[in-house]
Amino acid sequence: MVSDKEAIMTETSFRYDNINKRFIPTHREDNKRKEITAKRYEEWAKGLWRELFG
Repeated sequence: MVSDKEAIMTETSFRYDNINKRFIPTHREDNKRKEITAKRYEEWAKGLWRELFG
């Protein structure tokens, strides 16, 4: 969150390289402030909370 109503997106994921036997990170980001991103993060967090704590 970059304000009380806006957020930016950053993401890191990994893929496994079988040849070199290591994980390779992939980074993605969207630095544009968006209300929809903040709403999605909030819904994700609420869902995670419900799943973990009922």
